[in-house]
Amino acid sequence: MNEDIQKPRLIEAPKLTPAKVAEKLGVSETTLANWRCQGRGPVAGCIGRNIFYYELDVEAYLHEERNKAYADKKTRTQIGRASCRERV
Repeated sequence: MNEDIQKPRLIEAPKLTPAKVAEKLGVSETTLANWRCQGRGPVAGCIGRNIFYYELDVEAYLHEERNKAYADKKTRTQIGRASCRERV
């Protein structure tokens, strides 16, 4: 294993509450809780009954979702759009 790569210190990493994450993602806390149960959404941490999200994990989730959307957009076939040459 390469010791030169520094991992972020999680003890010092900013943490977010489920309410704050739900607000940032534009979903309800209930939806966020359902995602946790289904293994979807950003990675959540739990100590005792306290649920939290690392800010970096929420960012990573957003990047992942954006990349999925771009990949999906590129693989879709365009239907009903005529090219300029076909209009002649």
